Amino acid sequence: MYGTDAPERDQPFSKESADFLKQYLNKDAVTKINGTDRYKRRLGTLYVDGQDINLLTIKNGCAWHFKRYSSNLEYSYFS
Repeated sequence: MYGTDAPERDQPFSKESADFLKQYLNKDAVTKINGTDRYKRRLGTLYVDGQDINLLTIKNGCAWHFKRYSSNLEYSYFS
């Protein structure tokens, strides 16, 4: 998810972060591709019902704004 950094499985709150995102599984979604990372994975912004799920993840404390790779001011506001 472009512009975010979420806890890894062995880090605190990883389960809470995963549980938050599970509510969006099996929903109609649109992904805006923003680029690729150094591992050649596509990075994008996920939208469900017009909502920016990347932003909601940050707002709900389930991820951080990854400022090193994203200058999104809205994401910064909530980090």
